[in-house]
Amino acid sequence: MDMRFLSLSFLILILCSPDHLILRNKADYLPLKVGNEWHYAYGSDSLIVAVDDDTIIGDLSCYIVIFENEYQYWHYDEDGVRRHFTFSVGPTGTEYNLESRYYPLFPYPLIDGSSFQDSFRFSDVIEGDTVYYFHSLTGDIISEEGDRYRVRLKELILVQSTWLDSTMSWISTFVLKPDVGIETYIDAKGRTWSLRSYSIR
Repeated sequence: MDMRFLSLSFLILILCSPDHLILRNKADYLPLKVGNEWHYAYGSDSLIVAVDDDTIIGDLSCYIVIFENEYQYWHYDEDGVRRHFTFSVGPTGTEYNLESRYYPLFPYPLIDGSSFQDSFRFSDVIEGDTVYYFHSLTGDIISEEGDRYRVRLKELILVQSTWLDSTMSWISTFVLKPDVGIETYIDAKGRTWSLRSYSIR
């Protein structure tokens, strides 16, 4: 068969694909480099997301990202972005880690209509009391115009013991724009933060 015909057919297949998956995968939907910054606004309020530094946690390299005035640790590779998350309790002042691990934040490849799940369970006797801990995450990915993707995350954290009975749940949404990063962020309070300026290397 004529190779020129095969090449043309392959090109047509890419251009006609509703998700343009092959072309989109070449884009960097979250350019993480030390020094990168994104500035957002919600009314008169402002929010800065910045890649402050890098480090190593659990034999994996991480970017230290300032997000919502806290330091978060994001690992970035061909499988996407994973966040290193810790959760601890201290009934009498001594802190006990219930969770310390990576979980998916933006799994690659980004595919329209796909979803992902992750969960973690832990139980142990702490200071004479049995503590049960559960953390779950579900995510949905939807493509939008301009090769953007909307990633909606729903998280749940449950802690049960005789001295603590707590349930926390929240939903956050991110719109990712190729070679820009997070263009829009909807936080747990339902506030929509819109990108006003950014500086990436």
